[in-house]
Amino acid sequence: MLPLSFLYIWADAAYFLLYYVFGYRRQVVRENLCNSFPEKELKEIIVIEKKYYRYLSSLIFEVIKMINISEAQIRKRFVFKNKELVNEYLNKGESVLVCSAHYGNWEWGTLGIGLNFSADHYPIYKPLNNSIFDKWFRETRSKFGNKLIPMRQTLRAIQASKNTPSIFSFGNDQSPSIRELHYCRTFLNQPAYIQLGIEKIAKKPIALFFI
Repeated sequence: MLPLSFLYIWADAAYFLLYYVFGYRRQVVRENLCNSFPEKELKEIIVIEKKYYRYLSSLIFEVIKMINISEAQIRKRFVFKNKELVNEYLNKGESVLVCSAHYGNWEWGTLGIGLNFSADHYPIYKPLNNSIFDKWFRETRSKFGNKLIPMRQTLRAIQASKNTPSIFSFGNDQSPSIRELHYCRTFLNQPAYIQLGIEKIAKKPIALFFI
């Protein structure tokens, strides 16, 4: 219930605990940064590393704030440019696929889509193993008109809404499953496999999914 200005003070305390006390995944972060920026000295890597943990700590408290964040706060922090490009397709009765990444505060961004477009918005999410946390996330992510769809029900949901122009949002920067390891690119000096699911959905006629 506290204002964000107070929550960010708590985030600074969380940063201290995550980085200095518990060292949460610090070895993994350090290794990835060294691989990504081999030209940088260790002291430069550590600067980036600390900035990342400050960001992570702020993100944690921003997610908690979602439970009672207002429309005005989301609209202030997420401004969508060129909305007419999306509305052009929606007005023609066509649905839109949003391909996003886990960058910045993607949770707030999803809430922003629900606020800024009149079409039904379906964020695709991966259910959590912990039922309590899963219920909490579903409730907070469903604010402002969002209708969450579990990953495994994506095609069924698209089929069900085929006659209604809708927006489907995907976080497409996660590693694909083992059977989908087909397309690899070098990203930040490391091999990265790319998910192709959203491309397949965009190209295939919807009727083909359920033949």
